[in-house]
Amino acid sequence: MPQTWRRVAWVVGLTLAGVYTVRLANLALEVRTAQQQQQRMAREVSRLQAQVEALSTAAAEAQTDAYVERVAREQLDMALPGDTVFVPVPAPSPEPPPAAPAAPVQPSAWDRFLGWLRGD
Repeated sequence: MPQTWRRVAWVVGLTLAGVYTVRLANLALEVRTAQQQQQRMAREVSRLQAQVEALSTAAAEAQTDAYVERVAREQLDMALPGDTVFVPVPAPSPEPPPAAPAAPVQPSAWDRFLGWLRGD
């Protein structure tokens, strides 16, 4: 009987060791996944911080008179009083030569055959 209990103890011990090993491996996998997610989030935070800085710089620049003047000139086609405005005039396109009179179109052999069948 003691031999049987010894076997049972080994089986129970190995089973528990296997369960704990699987659980430990699963926990290690979860930790690695969390670390990777943390790295991705850190990169995203850095990207967003750079974007916030760029937008803050653009917003500060938009408050300046130079920016307002540049936008008014470039996008709204405005000018300051006293500015000389040049308006490009498109060059007239040359007139195409008159078209030659079209030669009378001869009916194809197929059209003549159909006409013959219809009795034209």
